[in-house]
Amino acid sequence: MRQGIKKVLFIEPVFAHYRHDTFNNIFKTGNLECYLLAGTNYEGIKESDLPDAIKSKYIKLYLGFNTFYYLKGTLHFLRSYKPDIIVCSGIDFRHLHTLLAFLWSRFFKVKFVWWSHAGLGNQGRIGQKLRAIFYMYSEGVIAYSNKGKNNLTQLGIPEGNVRVVGNALNSSDYGFDAVNRNPQDEAILLFSGRITPEKKLDVLIRALKILKEHGIKFKCLIAGGGDLESYQELVENLSLKNEVVFLGPKYGEELKAYFSKSMLFVYPGGIGLSMVQALSHGLPVITTDAFKLHGPEIELLSPGVTGDLFRDGDSNELAIKIEEWLKKLRNEKEIIASVCRNRVKEYGYLPEMVASKITEFINHI
Repeated sequence: MRQGIKKVLFIEPVFAHYRHDTFNNIFKTGNLECYLLAGTNYEGIKESDLPDAIKSKYIKLYLGFNTFYYLKGTLHFLRSYKPDIIVCSGIDFRHLHTLLAFLWSRFFKVKFVWWSHAGLGNQGRIGQKLRAIFYMYSEGVIAYSNKGKNNLTQLGIPEGNVRVVGNALNSSDYGFDAVNRNPQDEAILLFSGRITPEKKLDVLIRALKILKEHGIKFKCLIAGGGDLESYQELVENLSLKNEVVFLGPKYGEELKAYFSKSMLFVYPGGIGLSMVQALSHGLPVITTDAFKLHGPEIELLSPGVTGDLFRDGDSNELAIKIEEWLKKLRNEKEIIASVCRNRVKEYGYLPEMVASKITEFINHI
């Protein structure tokens, strides 16, 4: 190893596809020698590859209704690689290898940083106190949002130990330069994401029925794979077959084409990076007001400016919000699109900016 070079090991549940460009930028940093240790086949997350990514298999342990994971070879790799700094995905008590890596770092005096949503978790006060211990005895925490930073300071973590970096997609998934292919201002709504019950598509479909009863002409495009049968049946029962199109899984340029032809992005469940992708294409976002369901990216939404919130599970209110925004977009579409795109840039939700903040924090540590 060259003098002055820090050896950094990143530990992730899986090398998620959307993180490729962020890690690629981090790994190009001249004074860091980086490796990534990640699992495979984790909860259906789409994976990617990098030359310095080491993939391993999970050992799964079952206790009651809970599944615990141990990434094979974690301690062996720590001993052989001997990193100066470990940067580990956020605290998840199911991921036993991350807890062991933390304890190993304390014993061998290796600096440890958590890269986390910095949520308070769902384990009650005991869980929060345990999280606080792990955060407190690390050298720092990289948080996705200011809300996460506030959560940590409430737990007693010194403000100077937390760095907000945002989150990012791969550069090719943004729509800053996308050509708008909806010149007639057709009322085309878009949902994009893996289709699961948590996404609450039934709430959206029932809202569409209300819009149709109000005489509004629209198309709703639903992009994503999953269990479609019950939603297709609901569409048929509500006589919406001419208004709703199930596109199936779409990625890359094909998905970007659907963003380009749409006016409004509607996501009735908890939203994450889909918020970033939609806003980058100039689409305002309507989503649930149940903030506990959302990822940190919800900080990009300002009601009435970059989208709106509706009362969780209320199809009637969702229909009202959609109708209001369709009217607004008829007159202010270009202005709204510009505001949405700028919001992503202002908050630094870009891979090169996220990578720069992370490497700066690592060097500070």
